[in-house]
Amino acid sequence: MAKKEQSVRTCGDCGKLIKKDDIWYPFFDISSCGGGIMYLHARCAVKRVVNMVKHDKAGLLHRASEADKDNDNPISDGLMNFYWAFPISPIHWAKFYALEDDEKEVLRIAEEIKNQSKDKGNKQK
Repeated sequence: MAKKEQSVRTCGDCGKLIKKDDIWYPFFDISSCGGGIMYLHARCAVKRVVNMVKHDKAGLLHRASEADKDNDNPISDGLMNFYWAFPISPIHWAKFYALEDDEKEVLRIAEEIKNQSKDKGNKQK
């Protein structure tokens, strides 16, 4: 049986499949029951943040100040609301919110990068 290499992710904005080599960003999806992670292609993520800044500057400042108060609690309302408007930081995502498949994928990619760095070092010698 073939091993599943990557979770299937669909962009929460455009609805297209996020492919292995696509750049994507995780956001909290506070509109879903119980919350969840919404993945967006890079272009869709930028569009979301730019639109948010254009239309709700005061709301963003409020979200930022609330997130700052609770920045040591990754599941606080302040951080969840902040990460609804802005992408979840990679460290917070991997450490606190990633699903088991996501964690395995991050470790696999990190190992690939480590091996590529070793290979480049050996070729330069």
